[in-house]
Amino acid sequence: MIKSLLILILCLTSTLSFAQVSNQLKDTVIYFTPDQNAEFVGGVDQLMEYIYSNYRAPCGTGFEINAVVILRFVVEIDGSISNAIVEKNSDCVLCDSQALRIVNKMPTWIPALNHGQAVRSYIRLPIDFSF
Repeated sequence: MIKSLLILILCLTSTLSFAQVSNQLKDTVIYFTPDQNAEFVGGVDQLMEYIYSNYRAPCGTGFEINAVVILRFVVEIDGSISNAIVEKNSDCVLCDSQALRIVNKMPTWIPALNHGQAVRSYIRLPIDFSF
């Protein structure tokens, strides 16, 4: 009887521990293709307006800029941005740093959803600096 009770307690304890670990892992998963992608508040048009209104032209460049920078970042469960990196560099180092600066100071997004729950997700964002 005591042996059965100890086995039952051991099983329940390990199940509860597994559930805690499972929830912690769920919060660290980053989705590439969630059921519903994260979205900039106001949609694509507002995102483009935000990008171009926050671009600062490098002083005294004196040449035409024609560059595309591809960034990758994570939209967190709360909509904040993290882990922004330049995935594909342009030939314009100033454009790469401008693109990172713009993304890192973005306002919160509407997070991605998977099975109705907000989840962390990757976003790939090309920014075209053609002026």
